[in-house]
Amino acid sequence: MRTLFLCTVLCLTISVQAQTQRDSLAYKLGLALEGAYDDRDSGLFEEVFNDSIFLSHFLLGHMVNKDIEAVNREFYVANFPKVFFKEISQLIDQGHYYTFINYSMDDYGKYYLRFRLFGEAGLNYHEYYLEFAEDNSYFISDIYI
Repeated sequence: MRTLFLCTVLCLTISVQAQTQRDSLAYKLGLALEGAYDDRDSGLFEEVFNDSIFLSHFLLGHMVNKDIEAVNREFYVANFPKVFFKEISQLIDQGHYYTFINYSMDDYGKYYLRFRLFGEAGLNYHEYYLEFAEDNSYFISDIYI
């Protein structure tokens, strides 16, 4: 019984340490992305944004329809991370604010970075879905607007 208790405590300690490390990484990434937007430097965003996974969420699979295949190719060629970052940067240049609010973790252990876009056009929130690998490397695979 004592061994079981010690094993349980050890496992919980390791789990909490991993979560704490991921919490810290998520928070630091959010701040770093805010700074990258302020500096108009898309490098970090392009590095951590996994456009292949992002595009797989809504692009249609290989089909016989050549028009759909052409549209799919255009999305890949457009380089979504660059386009998205450029759009936000242009809004900042026009006087809008894009700030990192915080991160959150849902009931399933999935992390989200939350940003606020505020300007003359109004208020909007963006939520970046942050995925972690076993080694705590990470990438953004989706954005909710």
